[in-house]
Order: sequence, then C-alpha cells, then structure tokens
Amino acid sequence: MVNKNLYHAFMLRFRWMQDNDHPTWVISLQNAQTGQRLYFNRLEGLIGFFKDEFDPAERSNATNQENNLDIKLKDTEDKK
Repeated sequence: MVNKNLYHAFMLRFRWMQDNDHPTWVISLQNAQTGQRLYFNRLEGLIGFFKDEFDPAERSNATNQENNLDIKLKDTEDKK
C-alpha cells in the first residue's frame, strides 16, 4: 500500500525577467511544507512537473526536457 500525502500546498510565482534584449517569464514553485523551490522558464515544464508528481500514469518527463531551466532547488534558508 502506497502512503501518499493527501494535502499539498505550493506558492506559485510568475516573474518577468529581462535578459539582454530577450524578455521572458520565470515561473517559480515553492513547496509550502518543505520550502523546496523549482524554477521553470516555460509553462509546459510546470505542467509536466505536476503530471509527474500527481499523475504517474501520464509521466511526461517534462521536468527533464529542454523546455525547462535546469531545476534549481533552494531551501527557505536562502531568503535574503
């Protein structure tokens, strides 16, 4: 029997970034229980993360494809 947590909470943020002359959205997702943060540069990567996390029957592996930034993990202790 798989013991799955029945409650999940995330803080989702969208930030507009200007890198030279190439503006883009950066999406960050923070797990409210652990403080772990993930960063995505495309919406498809965020959706892929949720599919992988909550619907293993439809694993998309989008979190490992090039439509994401390298996933960066941070603790809540990294706050400035």
